[in-house]
Amino acid sequence: MVYGEWLIYKDGKPFFYFNIFDDDYKDIKDEIGGDVENYLRIKLIQAGKEWSLKQYIFGIPSSGTFDEQINIEKLPKNFLVNK
Repeated sequence: MVYGEWLIYKDGKPFFYFNIFDDDYKDIKDEIGGDVENYLRIKLIQAGKEWSLKQYIFGIPSSGTFDEQINIEKLPKNFLVNK
């Protein structure tokens, strides 16, 4: 488990992936500030989406005993900042 990584769930399934230390987000780190989790929660509420926020990428609940690879898109930068 690593600080700085979150999964954003939609209908109980991982929908977006967010890692504050990813190079794609380096130009908006200062705008997000120090309390990233709170910032994400506020953005989800403002968006009015039925999404939930979970930190840590490990421990995705399994519905079976098989391995399944999933591809999750990164959270779009325009969701994080109004530019």
